[in-house]
Amino acid sequence: MSTQDRIYGVLLTDKAWNDLSEALARYASTGPTGKYIYCRDINPDGNYFVMVASCTNSDRSSFEAEISIPHHFVTVRGAVAPIHFWSPRANRKWAATSAGF
Repeated sequence: MSTQDRIYGVLLTDKAWNDLSEALARYASTGPTGKYIYCRDINPDGNYFVMVASCTNSDRSSFEAEISIPHHFVTVRGAVAPIHFWSPRANRKWAATSAGF
């Protein structure tokens, strides 16, 4: 699978959801591990953690947005198909199913 075929899942801290909930609500999904954002691309290397995520409007039109947030708001990020998560804080990796985080 090439990196272009990957979809990333990004889990955020509770503080991120509290502080940014209004701005991030349309990009959020929920699964067994909590709220997360599916992203077409991520870049954790700059001053901010950058995510490229899609949103579908109520009229079924969609758009992509580049979202930049402080690194301390990111808990876990992973690549889908198969989903593998890794935690920058815990320095560990575990697998999950592709049915949802």
